[in-house]
Amino acid sequence: MELRDLPSLAAALLALDARGVGGICLRGPTGPAVDGWLAFLRTLLPEGTPVRKLPLGVTPDRLLGGPDLTATLAQGRRVIRGGVIHEADGGLLLTPSMERITDEVAAALLAPLDHGEIHLEREGCSATLPARVALLGLDESRDEEEGPPRALLERTGIHLTLDPRWTPPPVEPWMAAVNRVRTAGAGVPPVELVRTMAAAGLELGIPSLRPSHFALRAAALIAALKGAPPDPDAVGLAAALILLPRATRLPEAPPEDLPPEEVPQDEAQEPPPPPPEEMEEPEEEPPEEEPQQEKPEGEVEPIPDQVVEVARAMLPPDWSPPASRGRTMRGRGTGRSGDETEDRARGRRKAVRPGDPRRRRVDLGATLRAAAPWQKVRGREPGQSLRIETGDIHVQIRVRPLGGQSIFVVDASGSQAMRRLGEVKGAVELLLAESYRSREEVALVVFRDRDARVLVPPTRSLTRAKRLLRGLAGGGGTPMARGIERALELAVAGRRDGKACRILLLSDGRPNVNRQGLGGRRSAMDDALALAREVQRLQIPFVVLDTSPRGMDFLRELAGAAGGDAHHLPRADARRIRDRVTSEGWT
Repeated sequence: MELRDLPSLAAALLALDARGVGGICLRGPTGPAVDGWLAFLRTLLPEGTPVRKLPLGVTPDRLLGGPDLTATLAQGRRVIRGGVIHEADGGLLLTPSMERITDEVAAALLAPLDHGEIHLEREGCSATLPARVALLGLDESRDEEEGPPRALLERTGIHLTLDPRWTPPPVEPWMAAVNRVRTAGAGVPPVELVRTMAAAGLELGIPSLRPSHFALRAAALIAALKGAPPDPDAVGLAAALILLPRATRLPEAPPEDLPPEEVPQDEAQEPPPPPPEEMEEPEEEPPEEEPQQEKPEGEVEPIPDQVVEVARAMLPPDWSPPASRGRTMRGRGTGRSGDETEDRARGRRKAVRPGDPRRRRVDLGATLRAAAPWQKVRGREPGQSLRIETGDIHVQIRVRPLGGQSIFVVDASGSQAMRRLGEVKGAVELLLAESYRSREEVALVVFRDRDARVLVPPTRSLTRAKRLLRGLAGGGGTPMARGIERALELAVAGRRDGKACRILLLSDGRPNVNRQGLGGRRSAMDDALALAREVQRLQIPFVVLDTSPRGMDFLRELAGAAGGDAHHLPRADARRIRDRVTSEGWT
């Protein structure tokens, strides 16, 4: 039995005390390694331990529980049936594709993870159900993708990346060690071990105390598996599984070879003789040194630096803190990707409530559950199996994701073509790629000569947009007002379809053609400013990238009239333009 085999050790800790170590978030693609690890874990779990799978599209009544229609009708009173979380009481909740868990499901899991119970308040019923569960999360996201919700990662103890080449070891030695600890117990961690874990968490830049609490329990269990008191090796193993994956920084390592300590010349000289008064006093015998008290057996020194070094020795040589690798954890409710809008006809069912069936779709199950407890007192007519009244009718609240639409307005006039049309085209391609990854629609408006046209209608086809953009040619006048007008038309149409629209203008700021296609710099600028004020009235996000060599005052005025921002990028390449736009939270 090799304790430094972290996947096997994690399975043993979950089998001993899954809630104590906080469950696990196992990161890696699905395949033989994950299947082998799950089979290894099931072998170590006590017989009869429930392991329930959490479906991605689970409904609230199946997740939390609610009135049992069949039992309620049979008994004539409301009978509560627990959901998936309650069914996993005392065991593990398996969550495949943990990164795809919705906000609604994540919020429902917080109370069971924190308190081990569910407070059910829905559809006229009130109950408290036991739900002492731990998460067995499988995170299949990549480095450049968003991970699971932060609230769940905060409450999950072990964070482990599984090597696709990992294979399960022989299970018999692990089974014997787990059974021995399960019979004898792990004991209470000493006070100094508590201080050590708290200090290690602070040294690693972990703001929460939950990971230190999980690591403390893990260290005690690892020491019990070894059959010895907690030592730096056990503490380091716990840190490698729980603390280091959350680290935002590492303690600075001391220099390997320290030069011999040099004594300053002033200190090297003999001290001056004491005053005569002190010399006349008789010398007192030095007090006897008290014998140092030995530390109780099992007490651990607070050695956070040693803990980190021991833990790092168990990880790959090229390991670095997740924050330095750009690994992000999703923060729900702060970006456009999590926004939703109500849709009465389509979308997923988010909730049910009493309502008018003429305005929303009737939820048959909720309606029957609301009517079932009252059948004995309603006096059903002969042949009537169920009597439903108006107050029993429940309707569905359906929502769908609030899609985004990014409208790029590109200046392809002669002046712009002579300067950096190539860089602008490259930047737009990069921005299109960013928008495509975030599942947003993209539209491209090009203005040149005396008119503007929609080169790429709202689409998610990155290939088509890039092909059309490569054929973009420059030349002619600068009808900026026409470009903003066409973008405004697309934004208004997109809003009618429930999309969050925004406009991005790339130009050198020299409009000389007005909305009627006639030349004249003053009238062209006035028309552009009038349309910008319309953009502000409609509260459409608006950003201007000034691609002129020295910056144009008119573009700053234009952005201010639209209620947006202007950025001057005189010598930026395509990637710098993309970085400026993404820093504004556009894609």
